[in-house]
Amino acid sequence: MARSKTTSRASRPDASALVPERTCFECGGGMERGFVADMGYGSITQALWVEGEPERGRFSGSIKLRKKRAFYVETFRCDGCGAVRSYATVPK
Repeated sequence: MARSKTTSRASRPDASALVPERTCFECGGGMERGFVADMGYGSITQALWVEGEPERGRFSGSIKLRKKRAFYVETFRCDGCGAVRSYATVPK
């Protein structure tokens, strides 16, 4: 029996069902879906929008995310003029 690959993206809701087709605010062209890569130490993830002000940890200096609403940031690029718009629609 073949084993299927599982990724963290597969466990999230299908964003295409939540976001209507986008039209460019600048030129009216079509928008292509994409994402902003967040480069971390040894990994690449999808950027998040997090509510409130960033709170840094006392010792490590890293940003605390506990008890804050977070959404994956989806980015759309116009295939006509190249304008980029981002939306935080899919909850983490």
